[in-house]
Amino acid sequence: MSKASPIAIITDTDRLSAVADAILARCGNPKLTKNTVLNAIASELIGPKTNWGGLKAMSSPVKATSLAGDLLDPAALDLEEDEEDLPCTLESKGLVLSFPHQLSTLDHKVVVKPAEIPVIQEALFGKSGTGEYVGMDATLQVDFHRNITGFTRLYDGTPGEIWIDGKRFADFLSNRRDAILDMICDDDGIGDALHGAFIMVAQDQGEDLLQDIAQEFPVIETRIAEEDADATCRRIDQACKDAVWLFLAQAAENGERLHVLRLGTQHELIDVILNYEWPLIGDAMRNAFEAEASK
Repeated sequence: MSKASPIAIITDTDRLSAVADAILARCGNPKLTKNTVLNAIASELIGPKTNWGGLKAMSSPVKATSLAGDLLDPAALDLEEDEEDLPCTLESKGLVLSFPHQLSTLDHKVVVKPAEIPVIQEALFGKSGTGEYVGMDATLQVDFHRNITGFTRLYDGTPGEIWIDGKRFADFLSNRRDAILDMICDDDGIGDALHGAFIMVAQDQGEDLLQDIAQEFPVIETRIAEEDADATCRRIDQACKDAVWLFLAQAAENGERLHVLRLGTQHELIDVILNYEWPLIGDAMRNAFEAEASK
């Protein structure tokens, strides 16, 4: 019997959802969830980087890739990563995640405060990250393909979901790190208080730390010896800012610190820095010297 050519099918996400219900009803596997089936359908239709939330978030009709590879030229899909808009923006109030609503043209906006952006980056992409960020209003999870699925409750109480390209989101955060750090340290709130605490430490120990750590990098040690006092102060101030980022990022694996960051007082966090975490200034200097020496 000759192999038949694939048949093109025009459908929509509601029909595919019904297909998933039918599959579940027939297979009788209690461990298999509808979400798993829907993600598998989306992955087969569009590609391994797309899950069900990503498929539903698309704003225009989608042409499925052919399993046989001869029905449609993939170049015609217009799904190149650099043409996709990330469902997030960086604004003065923080990182804004946009969740689409099926019955409205208005997206549901979730705002993540600037001080929690280092937590997101570390939780999702850091060496000690768990692959999950659980925020006050949204949860972000890394999937098997290193992409991100976001979950929230929309303004009418219904569940909302978004899909984010993992690599592009990581680049988005990395490329805006300096701007995010300025937002954190200039917010007249937690970030400003943390920055001030590290500056207090640096006033007594900053120059000694700078000189000690610079000895590990002969090229940097030579440069610092030739710099004036203003340049040294700029290095120390930048280290204080970078230490704030490191301190916040640690909350990704420290539930108690994350709780204090969200619901505690500035004094509690300042005490932690002054009594325990002041060496983060040295870690920040070392990271900066490593980057500078590698150029």
